[in-house]
Amino acid sequence: MFCSLCIAAVARNSFTVGCSNFRKSALQDHVMTSDHKAALAVPQHQENKELCDKAVLSKQAAMMTAVRGVSWLIKEDLPLSKFPSQMKLLRECGAANLEFLDVSKDVHYDTRTADELLECLAEQVAEEAKSELTASPYVAVMADETTDITVNKRLGLYVRTVDADMQPKTRFLTNVHVPDG
Repeated sequence: MFCSLCIAAVARNSFTVGCSNFRKSALQDHVMTSDHKAALAVPQHQENKELCDKAVLSKQAAMMTAVRGVSWLIKEDLPLSKFPSQMKLLRECGAANLEFLDVSKDVHYDTRTADELLECLAEQVAEEAKSELTASPYVAVMADETTDITVNKRLGLYVRTVDADMQPKTRFLTNVHVPDG
C-alpha cells in the first residue's frame, strides 16, 4: 500500500516505499504522522504561493504602468496634476492590472503618488549618471546660466562623458538657483 501524497511530497516513511500492513489502524496512524500532515499541506502551499506570486506580479505591472505614466507626463512637459486623470483614462481604456493599485478611493491616483514616482525616477537617473561618470575615462563639465519665466537666474550643469566605445554622451545634471548679487 502506498500514499500518493507522501510520495509527491518526497516524504520518507513506510507508505512511500510500500506498506504491507493493511489494517485500518495502520492507515489511521499514518494519517496522524507529521510526514503525512506536511504532505497534505504541500499542494495548498504551492497553490497559495502561486496565487501570491501572481498577485505580486500584477501589482508590479500596475506600478510600472503608473511609473510609465509619470515618465510620459515629464517627457511631454505636462504637469503632474494630470496624473490622476491619466490613470483614470488608462483604466477606462483597459490597461492591465491597474485595479491592483486601488486601495481606497483613488489613493494611488493622486498627485502625491506622482511626486513620489517622479522622485524614484530621479533617483534612478542620478544613479545611472553616477555610474557613467565613474566609468568614463574623460569627463567635461559644462555650465550655462539662464533666466526662467519668473526672471530667476538658474545655472544649468551638464557633463560630457565618453563610454567604453569612445562615444561622447552629454547628460544634464542639475539646475541650480543663482541668487542675485
